[in-house]
Amino acid sequence: MIRRSSIILAMLIAVAIAITAAGCGDKKSDGSASGMSAPDIVAASKTADLTTNSAMVQGTMSVTLKGDAAKLGQDDPATSALFNAPIGLRIDGAMQKDPKAFDGTVTAVIGGKEVTFGLKYDGTDAWIGYKDKWYETPADFKDTLSQIETQATAASPTEIQSQLDTSKMGGTATVVGTEQIAGVETDHVSTTFDGPVLLKYMGEQMTADGALQDSITGALGAASAADPSAVPAIDESQLAAIKDLLASMTIGTLKLDAWYQTSDHRTVQEEITLSMTFVATLSSMGLEGVDMTGKMTLSNLDQPVTVTAPADALPAGQLDAATAELENLFPSGTGL
Repeated sequence: MIRRSSIILAMLIAVAIAITAAGCGDKKSDGSASGMSAPDIVAASKTADLTTNSAMVQGTMSVTLKGDAAKLGQDDPATSALFNAPIGLRIDGAMQKDPKAFDGTVTAVIGGKEVTFGLKYDGTDAWIGYKDKWYETPADFKDTLSQIETQATAASPTEIQSQLDTSKMGGTATVVGTEQIAGVETDHVSTTFDGPVLLKYMGEQMTADGALQDSITGALGAASAADPSAVPAIDESQLAAIKDLLASMTIGTLKLDAWYQTSDHRTVQEEITLSMTFVATLSSMGLEGVDMTGKMTLSNLDQPVTVTAPADALPAGQLDAATAELENLFPSGTGL
């Protein structure tokens, strides 16, 4: 039976590859309508995006694990659920960096079943919505949010790419043209990657103090903050396992499309497609590959986010009772 930790690591590595690829592409290409090359647009966006303080965010991610059902250990419902249907995450809401604020919904999809939560956070207090009711959050919930934010920052594309030599990652960026996204004129840049070149470079950078290890650790830490039992702790043996996984991967497709405002080069939309195949040990155990797609759209840039506290929020202690049914909806061990 495949260890769930290996499955989780495989998914996180797929996400890490996507994070690493986002915004990269340094070879020569056609110019944009403004006369800038694709690499110049991408480079300008890295600085410009730092100035975005708030936005309406619509994001989706879908990960499909490919494998041989006969080898997956059907006596483990939690593991089996990960393979029966795509694993998805959707986010829709207003987000602000300073002062911190979020007002929106988060939806998780596992095994063909989904659950949606509302989340309001004004930088001081937070509330969770479930089935048309709002609940106060436990005292340690805000600490959890802070920990997730800290870990996620370590795994952000800007932080990771600042420590990498993107010219060695095998990306070729091309300006597709000028397009309208949500009423905004943008430069559409498409980047494709040479799989063997990217994986070789990632393996070389997977060191104890390297940027890619920070990416995996950040993802693991963020998940651990929400549910410490959901993922294994990162250590030297896990680092070695990650390098082994990288060595066993073949990238069939890795493509990133991004749309940047022509006025200031800030990112307003990204789409990524990734397909990987595993060989050797994981394949023989039933895990054959991972397909991932993702899309994020930003609008209403720098519009202030005001969070209104729900007037009828129920005590935090009632949230557990309200969500007890999720134990039947999602198999034990899937992290929900």
